[in-house]
Amino acid sequence: MSKVIMVWLFLSAVFVLDPPVLAQRTLTVPDDHLTIQAAIDAAQPGDTVLIRAGRYTEALTITKSLRLVGEDRTRVGDPGAGPRGHGDTH
Repeated sequence: MSKVIMVWLFLSAVFVLDPPVLAQRTLTVPDDHLTIQAAIDAAQPGDTVLIRAGRYTEALTITKSLRLVGEDRTRVGDPGAGPRGHGDTH
């Protein structure tokens, strides 16, 4: 019985002192999640949300550190915001 407790304490100490590192993931819209917000909500800090080319009309709320990457880097932004420099990134 004491050996079991010692092993449990040792394993507990290992995880407290050196917790396992979660692998950073890439969540893809719309393959993994239908909306950008759903992918953001499912992501962990440090994950990447890859947004496939297309038109997405969403208001996003981001409360953690993420990478948002557009598959088509031609245009990412607010298409109704006006010319370059006023909401659009070309």
